[in-house]
Amino acid sequence: MIGAVVLALVCNNTGAQTIARMDENDSLIIRKNLNEVMISSDHIEHDREVSTCHYSENVDEVIEGSSGISLTRRGNYASEVVVRGLSSERLNLTIDGMKIFSACTDKMDPVSSYVSANNLKSVSCEKGGEGKCYGSSTGGQVDFRLKDPKLNDSEKVRSNLSLGLNSVSLGKQASFNTNYSEKNWAIRLNAMATKHGNYLAGGGEEMAHSQYSKTNFALSTKFKISANDFIQADVIADDARDVGYPSLPMDVAYATGRIYSVTYKKYLDGRLAGNLKAKIYGNNIRHLMDDAQREVVMHMDMPGLSDTYGSFLTYETSELKRNRVNVAIDVYKNRSFAEMTMFPEGESEMYMVTWPDVNRTVLGIYASETHRFKNTDELMWTGRIDFGESRVQSEFGRKQFEVFRYDVSEPFTHRVYSTSLSYSKALGAHSSLTLETSYSERLPSVSEQFGYYIFNSMDAYDYIGDPLIKNESAYKAEIGHRFNHKKLLLSSAVYAMHMPNYILGMVDQNLDGMTLGSNGVKQYANIA
Repeated sequence: MIGAVVLALVCNNTGAQTIARMDENDSLIIRKNLNEVMISSDHIEHDREVSTCHYSENVDEVIEGSSGISLTRRGNYASEVVVRGLSSERLNLTIDGMKIFSACTDKMDPVSSYVSANNLKSVSCEKGGEGKCYGSSTGGQVDFRLKDPKLNDSEKVRSNLSLGLNSVSLGKQASFNTNYSEKNWAIRLNAMATKHGNYLAGGGEEMAHSQYSKTNFALSTKFKISANDFIQADVIADDARDVGYPSLPMDVAYATGRIYSVTYKKYLDGRLAGNLKAKIYGNNIRHLMDDAQREVVMHMDMPGLSDTYGSFLTYETSELKRNRVNVAIDVYKNRSFAEMTMFPEGESEMYMVTWPDVNRTVLGIYASETHRFKNTDELMWTGRIDFGESRVQSEFGRKQFEVFRYDVSEPFTHRVYSTSLSYSKALGAHSSLTLETSYSERLPSVSEQFGYYIFNSMDAYDYIGDPLIKNESAYKAEIGHRFNHKKLLLSSAVYAMHMPNYILGMVDQNLDGMTLGSNGVKQYANIA
């Protein structure tokens, strides 16, 4: 059982709010130049607009600008997102709603590492584990929203060029973006390249193995089919090379991401007035950990891959008789495979599969309804159900688990439920109070269910998964207050969480560690 009670207080000098409605530039999209904005009266969504031409504001800095979000740093690159103390497996991380999974067993390539601030419109964060449109989680949802091409712009061509130098790591950065606009179509190109040496700490101390280089290219095209119909295609190519991690025993030779999608949007009128959105997408992540630059007793290579293909359909109605309805259906298939080859000096190579070619398919259905009362109070319900199936495809990996008397030859199925209820009451022209309760579940991650002797440098234990592990669940209750007047935004929240079946690595005294210097073995288990 895990419990938590937290009080959060945020005070922002917000500046003015700008609302723009354009010809799907973007039609019906509200732009807010706020660090924290209320999208609906029951959820606080941090939707921070990213500067188009600001070389010093990287993705980590954008994320840290949102209240309640922090980062875990293992080096000078690719920090891990943490929401209210929960990270990684407990968060639903997406890029424009697309599911993307890391290819590194040691979490060296979080989802945020495959986007660039040059191509980022905003970061949307919803805390807690309520039923969400893009997937279930117990800790919250973070969506990295990409910039769209602008149709029928007042200037046919808009371009920006940024050049930057960073003395603390002798870093060099260049970024470029351009938008070409016609009445019925537009194209946007983004490019970024950066290279950093070792980080210099206070007093001039050099932090060895903290260097990295990265390039990111993104191309997006949008076509206006009719007054209410639009189609958009996006491609991202992200490459990181020679990435050092001072806090880890290995570095990253390369981490590459190829992300692509086609999106269709339709704005409906009449009795079915609302927004319809359909997307098909895919992404291919490749990652290689090695210790070629380290002085170690035995060298190792640890390549990994993650391929995800999916689609989703969402429909959100306009407000009708004080009711708003949002429904969605999505499906994705992910393949995760990771291996390790050890090269002991003067002896034969040793081989092990750490992710045994796991194929996971998940189908999700989501619905929400918001009712607005005459006095502007709102009541909102959300619900989601996911059906998941996981299969171990590697025969070598199956035999590894037979050592622990697990039969992983058959598929493993999970059913995941999430629901929430919230009530928002206006306390005056500038103040509101929100009460919220929720229940949520999540699927175990690939590492938690099928991981095999994955070393964690933070506690120096080797971790193995439990193929029979149950879903983690969470109950949450929250009271929030918000005051917004002129240039002052003040928000506070008190919340409590109870997490039955919490997934945690537990020491198994009967097993010996495999990694040199390991303290032993932990196996993932549900904590009642």
